Amino acid sequence: MLGGAILEISNEEKIQSIIAREDKFNPLTDEEISGKMDVLRETVTNLRKKLDIPNSRERKKEMLVKEVAKLLSEKGGLSIRELTSELEVRGAVVTGFLLEEIINNLSYYKEKYSIETELSNKENTFSRLIGFERSLSKSIKQAKASLLYPPFGLSTLIIGESGTGKTLFADCMYDFAIENNIIKMGSPYVTLNCADYADNPQLLLSILYGYKKGSFTGADEDAPGLVEKADNGILFLDEIHRLPPKGQEILFTLLDKGKFRRLGETYNERSAKVLFLCATTENIESSLLVSFRRRIPMVISIPSLEERSIEEKIELAFSFFQEECNRTNLKIFVDCKVMEAFVLKKYLGNIGQMRSEIKVTCANVYVENIGNKSNEIHIGLNEILYNNIFSDSLNFDSSSIIKIKSLINNAVFFPNMNENKMPIRRVTNENYDISRDIYHEIQKKYHEMKSLNVGIKETKKILWTYILNTFHKIESEAVSNEEMENNDIESLVDKKILTIIDEFILSVAQEKKQKNIVNRNILNHLCIHLNEVIQRIKFKQIIINPNLIKIKNEYSEEFNMAKILVDKLEKEYQICIPDDEIGFIAMYMKALKQTESKDNKIGVIVLSHGKVATEMVSVANQLMNVDFPIAIDMPLAENPSKILEKTIEIAKIIDNGNGILFFSDMGSLVNIGEVVTKRTGIKTRTIDRVDIVTLIDAVRKIYISESTLDNIYFNIVNSRYIISESNSVLDKGKPSVIVTLCLTGKGFALRIRQKILEIYNGLEIIPIGMMTQNIFEEINVIKQVYNIIAIIGTVNPEIEGVNYLQYSDDLIKSKYLDVLIHKAAFNVQKNVLNKDFIILNKNYKSKDELLAHAYSLLYNGGFVKKDYLNSLKQREEMNTTFAKGGIAIPHGLPSYVSETTLMVIKLKERINWDKEHRKVDIIFIPVVKGNDIKLINKIFKIIRTTEILEKLRKSNNKAEIYSIINDIVSE
Repeated sequence: MLGGAILEISNEEKIQSIIAREDKFNPLTDEEISGKMDVLRETVTNLRKKLDIPNSRERKKEMLVKEVAKLLSEKGGLSIRELTSELEVRGAVVTGFLLEEIINNLSYYKEKYSIETELSNKENTFSRLIGFERSLSKSIKQAKASLLYPPFGLSTLIIGESGTGKTLFADCMYDFAIENNIIKMGSPYVTLNCADYADNPQLLLSILYGYKKGSFTGADEDAPGLVEKADNGILFLDEIHRLPPKGQEILFTLLDKGKFRRLGETYNERSAKVLFLCATTENIESSLLVSFRRRIPMVISIPSLEERSIEEKIELAFSFFQEECNRTNLKIFVDCKVMEAFVLKKYLGNIGQMRSEIKVTCANVYVENIGNKSNEIHIGLNEILYNNIFSDSLNFDSSSIIKIKSLINNAVFFPNMNENKMPIRRVTNENYDISRDIYHEIQKKYHEMKSLNVGIKETKKILWTYILNTFHKIESEAVSNEEMENNDIESLVDKKILTIIDEFILSVAQEKKQKNIVNRNILNHLCIHLNEVIQRIKFKQIIINPNLIKIKNEYSEEFNMAKILVDKLEKEYQICIPDDEIGFIAMYMKALKQTESKDNKIGVIVLSHGKVATEMVSVANQLMNVDFPIAIDMPLAENPSKILEKTIEIAKIIDNGNGILFFSDMGSLVNIGEVVTKRTGIKTRTIDRVDIVTLIDAVRKIYISESTLDNIYFNIVNSRYIISESNSVLDKGKPSVIVTLCLTGKGFALRIRQKILEIYNGLEIIPIGMMTQNIFEEINVIKQVYNIIAIIGTVNPEIEGVNYLQYSDDLIKSKYLDVLIHKAAFNVQKNVLNKDFIILNKNYKSKDELLAHAYSLLYNGGFVKKDYLNSLKQREEMNTTFAKGGIAIPHGLPSYVSETTLMVIKLKERINWDKEHRKVDIIFIPVVKGNDIKLINKIFKIIRTTEILEKLRKSNNKAEIYSIINDIVSE
């Protein structure tokens, strides 16, 4: 009862107290804590998780990471053995394996545990390499091992294609050696390109080792070579493969013993302490002697650009645009299509070629705008098409195109803002042209169906569903979006296309004696599509329309209209447009009609063992005269994983944004919806134990209504599962509560509570257990204080006057629960705080620099529109946004906001904020849409609460600041 709640709080306090007093290097396990508290281990585990306290292994690792970071900061480079000894003095017993793992991933762990040290303020030399924690992580680990190996590192060979960044990697190795006291600050770093001396071993010998006076004509005095100059430092030999066998043999003595003689010397053997690095683009098996290779113990491979992840390619493009922005000292806006093109392109010259072509693109636009007095330039699709950079190398068949589009927004770059990185995420309903993906997607899906052994008839049906969904999406976006301005569309397509389209539409309107027969936004989609058609045909890309016959038969009028338009295009551009493409244009003609009805249906997929699915779908289609349910049969001998892959691909094709309702019969298929959602992000619901009556009922509901997937799902589930609803009247004088119920103890009830709170902030939830408490007495006590909105659990306690909901993950995420919660007047809000927008200990020279940096992060993340920065500045000019106590709250107009969020900046040093020279160190930037204005009031509460401000000022930990602010924002 109520005493139970007090006991639970007491247990929480006990756990916190015990952990606060434990040996930080040897933390207590849950078993050990349960012994001290005289409770079950499961109770400790559940309460610890509820309090968000890591387990003993994580607590120990966090302390070790803090100590290792501190030691390296204070004492510089230490060996594993030295670190182990230092930690033992502090009472930490640690294996060499764990310590090595921490050191190799130190930057990751420091970020994970939000650890700030003096070392963290000094840039980790390898962290400036894009991909240092991903594609380059193995290479960097090898480089560190090579450099740290006693007594003076290992000779190292860096291999990789031309343009992959081998020289930059060698530069980083030099800096790392200095950082870790392997070599002293200012030690020599000598480089030699072997290609310059490939055909002259004698000259190479004199360059490397120097020469004695008189050793050859012109040797008028003794001269040291590069080896002597590199003594106690690094010697980097680039293009080592250009050395002939004789040239490689010259290096043997130096590599073996660190000894050499100058050219012309016979007896005077010299010594040099040199760390030897070399690089090659060639196959070392064929280009280097075996005897030479075995003298280089460490070989490090640098991946090609093609082997890099999509995210890394985007980051590289971002970094190169930032370089050009710094060079020109102009603000640069880059259209997302331009960024997509640079990421999609295949570069034979790898990173070096990408960098060069971005430089050329920026230079061309700079020249075109050199007469303007603007402080910014805009790089759009026209610029790259005009310069013909991508005429023969765009990767149209790349399966990554959809992922690229999901990651890239329009981007803005400010001079000398070197933190401009890949956007946090993309607002998916903007800057996305479906017309650019039609060909690629149809081809890809056709081949996927073929590889999955889907029959020709079913493949055509699936592809036809995809085509219909695509054009329905165009139509729905055209209705909801504002009309595109003429100058906007002109920046995307050839003006000749616009002229032909305008003349064509005018002639059709006159013929049909109608003034307004088209939707202008859909017309813009058609223009973009035709521009893509012309480029595709010029690049000799194949166009496949698997449903051409169906289009000709069902949309004959539109097909004939499309042929008239195509005739004009062929004459203008001197190209031949195939019937397959005319079929696509006919679909646009259909979509152009404003009176055309919409047909955005929820997808339906039926899966069953044997051939039951096909038979049920056939019956449903005949009875209901529909064709949208899809059947997937699972032969008993078929591998379930193959059926899963087939289902995922079909789901991606038929989804039109409204989700998919799955029907499954048993076994491995009952969780199919959850798997599809995790793999694709498509919203799904799954109904098990499928029968023909339920299927027909679902088809009927989908066909005749505009209900959502959740509504239809729960409508069906309500008729099949135990979900009782009471008609009790709520007492407006009492707060509302949800009770979570577990059959045995409170363990599962606590889990349900946590699951709900992950989605809904601000809910009052009481967990109870049926066996550990008198359930009826407990509910009566709760009812005296609260309105019980529902009991959620695994067993119905059948308490009169109280709603009961059967627990499932689907229920927690459903609109059904959402409606129930909001009806009960809970104050539930979506969390608008983003950890990526908490910026700590950064220095800005001025308010303008701070606002520009904040804007670039928000704009590149897709949270704000282009004019948001001007809106911020105009607001500052009207009146200061200085609040009090060193706080400022700059904000722009909601009309320039795409999605609500909150940015928090805590400065290392205060800066002037207004004309009265008032200084600030904490800046809140509420980015709010019109209906999210309550966020401002939450910030005012923070400012007015001295205790909260003191906590914020004392904290240098991102996670802690997030927790402090989130507690207020989520109230």
